[in-house]
Amino acid sequence: MGKPLSRPSLSPFKTGDVAAARQAKRTNSTASSEGTHSLGSRKRRGNAFMRIVTRRGSREHEEVVELGAPLEYVPVTDPQISYHNVTSAVVGTACAAPIDMPKRVLDVGVSCPHWMLELADELPESEIIGIDSQPMPRDTVLPGNCTFQIVSLRQNPHLPFPDSHFDYIRHRLLNVEIPVLVRQQYMNECVRATASGGWVEFCQFVGAPDQTGEFVTTWQTLFDTASRERLVPTYRMAHISEMMAMAGLTDIQSQEFRLPAGDWAGPVGMFAWNCMRGGTIEMAPRVARVCEIPEETIYELLPPLLQELNRTQGYISIMVYTGRKVY
Repeated sequence: MGKPLSRPSLSPFKTGDVAAARQAKRTNSTASSEGTHSLGSRKRRGNAFMRIVTRRGSREHEEVVELGAPLEYVPVTDPQISYHNVTSAVVGTACAAPIDMPKRVLDVGVSCPHWMLELADELPESEIIGIDSQPMPRDTVLPGNCTFQIVSLRQNPHLPFPDSHFDYIRHRLLNVEIPVLVRQQYMNECVRATASGGWVEFCQFVGAPDQTGEFVTTWQTLFDTASRERLVPTYRMAHISEMMAMAGLTDIQSQEFRLPAGDWAGPVGMFAWNCMRGGTIEMAPRVARVCEIPEETIYELLPPLLQELNRTQGYISIMVYTGRKVY
C-alpha cells in the first residue's frame, strides 16, 4: 500500500482574508464602498491585493481582498499541481458552490488527487466519487468516503450515473478535456445527473486575460495554439454561464479571482509567478512541438514576461461558475 499524499493547506496565505472572502461569496454579500478600489489605486510596491469580480445576470460587483504573505512555497514542476496551488490560494475553499453537506458528490478531473483530498477534508460526511480519463498516481491513498473511476469524456460526454444521482458536481481544469462541439451536450449531462436543489460548479484557469503587453500576449497565444491539438480552440472554456442557462440551471454566478503575479506584489505575487513559471516549463516541450518552435524560445520568454508583469502590475485569473438545479 502506498503512502498517503501530503495535503497542502487549502489556502497558503497566512491571513484569514481568503476565508473571509469565502464567507462573503457564500452569503452573496455585496462589496462595501471600502472594498471597491481597483488595483490601480494601490501603487505601493509589495502589496498583495486580489480583485474578485462577481457577476449574476446583468449585475456585477467587485471587491478587493488584501492577502498576507504565503506560507513557504515548495516549487513543483507538475502543471496540474501548480494550477491546484493557485486555485486553492485564491478560491479559499474546495467547495465554491453554496451547499453545506451534500450527500453525494461527483468530482470530475481528479487524476491530480490533491483536489479530491481537499474536498474530502471539507466534506467528510459526503460520499465522493472522482472520475478522470487518466489514473491517479499509484501511491494515492484515498479517504474512506472517496472512490475513483476512469471515465473518458472526450469521445462520448456521457456520465455513467443515474438521473438526479448527485447533490453537487464539481469540475477542475476540464476545459482541455471536452471538445467544443459536445460541450453543451456535456453540460446537459451534468444537469441530468444532478438532483433537484443540487449544484454544478466549473473552475478554470484563464491565464492573463485582458492584458495586452507584448510578452503576455505571446505567452497566451502559444498556449492557445498548443491546446488546439486537443480539439479545443483555447485552454479557456467560453460561454459557461450561457451553457448553464441553456441546460436549465438557475442562480448562475461567475466569479473571477485576479491574483497579482510578479514580484511587484511581494511574496504573494512571487507565489503566483512561480506557479505560472513552473507550469510553463513543464508544458514547454509540448507547446514547442505543436507551435513548431524551439523549446528555448519558450524558456527565453519567461524573464521578459516577468519584467512586463512587474511593469504593468499584471495578474493571473481563475474563473469559478456555479449554478443550481431547481426541478
